[in-house]
This record gives sequence, structure tokens and C-alpha cells, in this order.
Amino acid sequence: LRGFSPFDFAGAAVSWPLLVLAGLLAGLVFGHAEVLRQSVAHRRFWRRLLLASLATGLLLELHVPTGRFTTGLPHAATALAQGLFCIAAFVLLFQHAAWRRRLRKLTPLGRMAWSNGLVQMLVGLSLFYGVGPGLCPKFGVAGLAVACMAILALQAAASCWWLRRYRLGPLEWAWRSLVVGRMAPMRSKREGQV
Repeated sequence: LRGFSPFDFAGAAVSWPLLVLAGLLAGLVFGHAEVLRQSVAHRRFWRRLLLASLATGLLLELHVPTGRFTTGLPHAATALAQGLFCIAAFVLLFQHAAWRRRLRKLTPLGRMAWSNGLVQMLVGLSLFYGVGPGLCPKFGVAGLAVACMAILALQAAASCWWLRRYRLGPLEWAWRSLVVGRMAPMRSKREGQV
């Protein structure tokens, strides 16, 4: 809401690896504690995470200088707090039957989260920042939100198409193959489902 300026690539070189590392560590902690598999039993944890990440995100946001998009460690911490807030909100909403039916439609996007995230980053950088036409300042916040929703809708359709044919997204498949030390199966046994 503060406006946009060209992307600071030097700051991104610091903040994005930290953000990815923090996300991987958070996933490792969540997986080890089984707070996702047993989310109802850990509802108190998810509520506390929701409130703590909201408070942290708001406090960090107050310290971001106005008039420019910031990068570096403060931006990575803010983005991490916002991401944890979204995860906690999603988990808590998913515990309600009415919301669960709606949120299940996002399953294909989630099964290809790494691949979709990379595509979003590449499309966003190439369209909205200085390496491409630099549409970010021209779109404004409302235009940028509409463009992001359109990109997400295209990714949802592409994810459904891909997962009808393959078990995993391309990056997810490469990671699984690397982790197990051999080529993981790629073709889906249940072609046509998703």
C-alpha cells in the first residue's frame, strides 16, 4: 500500500535464501511435531501461532520505511511472519467442514507448491519489475491484486492438468528423487483424478 519502486536485487539476494531456509526449517519443525497431521489436537498451538505471527508481522511492518519496497533481513522476517499467519489461518479454517470443502479446491496448487512458487517468482519478476516491462508501478495495488489472482487461476488449472498425468510437480519430483537417491516414479497410476 506504500507504493512500489524497482526491485532491489542486492537485498533480495540476502532475504530470499533466508526466507527459504526459514520456511524449510519451519516445515521440518511442523512435520516433526506432527502439528499438521493432528491439527485438531494442536488447535491451541495454531491459535497461538496465528496471534503471534499477526502481532510480529504488524510490529515489523511498522518499522518498514514508507515510500519504497524494502528487502533484506527486515523484509524476510516480515514475509516469514505473514507466511506463518497464512499457514495458521489456513489450518484453523480447514478444521471447519464448510471451509474444508472450499479449501480442498486448492489441493493441486499445494501439491505443486514449490514448482508453482518458482513460476510465480519468475513471472512476477519478469512482468512487474525492472528485468521486464516494469508493470508494478503502472498497475497500482488493485491492478496488481487482479493480476496475481489471474496468475493463480492459471496455475490452478495448470496444476490440475499436470497432476492428472504425473504424481508430483517437476521440482517436487526432482527433490524426492534426490532425497531417496534414485529416480522417483513420475507417471500417475490414477490418471484422470484430481
